[in-house]
Amino acid sequence: MLLTEGVGPRVVQERLGHARISLTLVLPDLQREAAAKVQRTLFGG
Repeated sequence: MLLTEGVGPRVVQERLGHARISLTLVLPDLQREAAAKVQRTLFGG
C-alpha cells in the first residue's frame, strides 16, 4: 500500500524489515494477483 501511495521503495523496505529490496518490489504484484484470484473465485469471470 505504501508503494502505491508514492512512498519510496527503500523507505518501505526499511519499515517492513526486508533484507532485500527485491522482496519489497515484488509484493504489490503478488497482492494484485491474489486480489484478482479472490474476485474470480467469489464473483466469477
